[in-house]
Amino acid sequence: MLLKDQTAPKELHKSVLKFIKVVITYLSFKDQTSAKEQCELILSHVFSIKNSAKYTMVIRRILNKLIVRCGVTVVLASTAKEH
Repeated sequence: MLLKDQTAPKELHKSVLKFIKVVITYLSFKDQTSAKEQCELILSHVFSIKNSAKYTMVIRRILNKLIVRCGVTVVLASTAKEH
């Protein structure tokens, strides 16, 4: 929810992104449907940031971790076409 708040300071967005990056390691992606749901939820919030170009490295690391944990097909299916 903090990532969708466009009035929040950039330090808050950066902190939340770094937290997500760490939490992905501990999330449980049991089956394909739960992995897809969690991926969609994470990526919809990550890409809702207005100036996401400022956080390119952190977002790239989040995507890499999701690819390792869930697989390329799930991450591609969860990512919007414009991203």
